Amino acid sequence: MKPFLNGRRVWVFLVWVLTVSSTRGDLPSTREELLRIDRVWDLELNLTPEAWEAMEPRPGTMNPEGFRPGRDPGGPGPENPGPGPNRPNLPGSDREGPPPQGRLGPFQQGPGGMPPPGGFEFPWVLGKVTVGGVVFTNVGVRFKGNSSFNGSRGSLKRPFKLDFDRHVPGRTLAGLEELFLNNNANDPSQLRESLAYSAFAKAGVPAPRTTGLRVWLRRGDSEPRQYLGLYTGAEPVEGDFLKRHFGSKRGLLTKPERVRGLEYLGDRWSAYTSRYETRSTVRTADTRRFMRLLRDLNESTDPTFVETMKREVDLDGLLRFVAVNAWLANYDSFLGNGHNYYLFMPSEGPLHFIAWDLNEAFGRHPMAGSAHEQASFSILHPAVAPNAFLERFLNQPEWRDRYQTLVRSLGDGSGACSTQSLLADLAILRKARSEALADEPRGGFGGRQGGGPGREEFPPGNRPRRPDEQRLESGPPQGAAVRPNSQPGESPERRPGPRFDNTPLEDWILERHRQVQTELDGHRTAPAPRLRLGGGPGPRPPGRLNEPATGGPDPLPRPRPDGSPSPGPRGNDGDPRNP
Repeated sequence: MKPFLNGRRVWVFLVWVLTVSSTRGDLPSTREELLRIDRVWDLELNLTPEAWEAMEPRPGTMNPEGFRPGRDPGGPGPENPGPGPNRPNLPGSDREGPPPQGRLGPFQQGPGGMPPPGGFEFPWVLGKVTVGGVVFTNVGVRFKGNSSFNGSRGSLKRPFKLDFDRHVPGRTLAGLEELFLNNNANDPSQLRESLAYSAFAKAGVPAPRTTGLRVWLRRGDSEPRQYLGLYTGAEPVEGDFLKRHFGSKRGLLTKPERVRGLEYLGDRWSAYTSRYETRSTVRTADTRRFMRLLRDLNESTDPTFVETMKREVDLDGLLRFVAVNAWLANYDSFLGNGHNYYLFMPSEGPLHFIAWDLNEAFGRHPMAGSAHEQASFSILHPAVAPNAFLERFLNQPEWRDRYQTLVRSLGDGSGACSTQSLLADLAILRKARSEALADEPRGGFGGRQGGGPGREEFPPGNRPRRPDEQRLESGPPQGAAVRPNSQPGESPERRPGPRFDNTPLEDWILERHRQVQTELDGHRTAPAPRLRLGGGPGPRPPGRLNEPATGGPDPLPRPRPDGSPSPGPRGNDGDPRNP
């Protein structure tokens, strides 16, 4: 008779025992159960002090705007001595590749007038993660992001990437080999990313699913855990995601970085590796087909362009991808900076566009101006110029008409971008995540968001703390990173987030809907979106929807969700930290 456990089975069994132990049975077994916008899960991240220190970016690495870690635009430095204005960090990407070579100044440009590519290089460390009562040891942990990381360096609430499969092959969290912990940077509501992903998915655009996470950090088993706050958990774009949406993961998956439109860079794949970052197995046949497509889209006559688009690109998917980005005024994207999305070209099938990194949707991209200004930007001319590919695409009468029809349908009735749909999802998110937000120090990353005259939308929590918890309200704990340009007497743990106008999210949605409708009905000529270095305007008076820096839409009465006139916008909480 064969032994019940052979050597391999014993090894697998021991790995399982050593890496997963269950103390409660409330962790779901599938992604579908885990990744729901109406749920919030508890997650504890346990790292040794040495591991926490080792996670810092390697010396000399920079973000895409040319600033070394810890330096804000306007902060002290050789080019700008003395304390500068407390303005937001310029936005970046979630680039994960090696850092650029040399020192790039903050206003240098890359190819095509875009900001130069770059990124942090984050070391991996080992950590212990507890989710829903289930403990995972030997988990790969690192920081992630650029603007979301750089903007939170004075806080413990930083963005993380978890890899459950990195050191234990085959292990998953409810079917997920990886999980992104997004810290909701630049978003006082902390709900934009989940709301935006839901809108893309409802519109038929491939998009990751998300959930809410209450995240604690413990730096050493003997140390009290610290509540970091509400995070948005997002699934990765990888094999299982591709199979679910496209039927197969075989093909070329790329993540463009600072690419306006779909640029052709020649017939050598080595020229593409930094601008079209490859996230899949590279096969020569796939890369040749991809380069040939880009050549035909950029260097062909109009008849060939149209024929190529119909044969090689998912046209309906592209139209929906552009329309939802435009409805949500999401300009740190394909429409603006030329990044924060994926391209997938199956070995046998057309090119597809995938949504990604949406925390600055709903008018929060600092380089595009104030929230009110972004709400006024044209939806019929959706991209920041130049974007030769998109301009050529929408200049074709057939596709221009289809785009305009689609834009209307998405905003009408219960369409994915209608006020009815967006406000319904927003209500679900608020109900699920309000407690996690209320318990967060200072009521949320970057400050509280106003919910009406004279009141705070998320008042500070008063839940009694458990003995093993510590809230970050009395200054930085030992080992916390300190921003080099913190002002004297200012606690880095309490340093305000980027300073934007603080229009409540509901008001912004209603305002955007009104602006789009007046443009579609021919009652106004909307300004095209534009980007500028240095971010948007500074604080605006509370109690009113903020006016754009220059020019802007007519101050027409905004409709309520039922279409009736609104007496005017609500104010914010008036907190001077929350402009």
